Amino acid sequence: MAIKLIQDFGSFDYDCAKVVREIQILKGIQSTGKKGVCCFTPELIDVIVPEGQERIETLQSIFLVLQYEQTDMRKLIRLGSDS
Repeated sequence: MAIKLIQDFGSFDYDCAKVVREIQILKGIQSTGKKGVCCFTPELIDVIVPEGQERIETLQSIFLVLQYEQTDMRKLIRLGSDS
């Protein structure tokens, strides 16, 4: 598993919208894959909201629990451009 910390989540509306969109995309991709698994993106296992930050007014950070991947998109793109 890999844990992605997203800080200052509630501070900026645009950043908040991007994170919510990322979560929706990950969930949508999972629902279209075979048995809920997609070979192109890590599986979103859970979204954790720290205790005491359950209200949107106090929300400062969230954690995304994802399937661990040994590489990222930047490395894959660099690999493709080298050949």
